[in-house]
Order: sequence, then C-alpha cells, then structure tokens
Amino acid sequence: ALDQLLIAQLPQIVKEAAGGLAGANVSILNGADGLGEIAAGLVSQGLTILENVRRGVNAAPANDDNGTPQKGNGQLPA
Repeated sequence: ALDQLLIAQLPQIVKEAAGGLAGANVSILNGADGLGEIAAGLVSQGLTILENVRRGVNAAPANDDNGTPQKGNGQLPA
C-alpha cells in the first residue's frame, strides 16, 4: 500500500526535479539523444528520491536520550 502511494507520487517528484531546470540556460549538443538523456536523468533522480523516502519510512524509529524508541506521527517529514 505504501509502495503504491509512493509510486503514484513519482510523476510529481520528477516534475519537481525538472522544475529546477526551469529558466536554466541548457545547451544540448547531441539533439534528441541529449534531450532523452536529460529526461532519463530526471526520472533516475525521481527514482532515487522515491527509494530514499521508502527507506526513511521503513527505517527503525530513532531513540530518545533515554534509549527509548520514539514514536512518529505517521507523517513524512516536510
């Protein structure tokens, strides 16, 4: 269920990663191949972010100063 939710967010993650290129002066010297490489790079970044979020959600809770596991609120950090 969580994996499906995260995968459903992948297009938005890629869109946000691509937003960093908005207004950038990028020269593509190898035509369609170069454009494809940029798109593939953005998807790769999105998948990396997705995997990091998945690992963070599935990580064991941190301990407080007394060594007691902390309980989260079930929400992802902002």
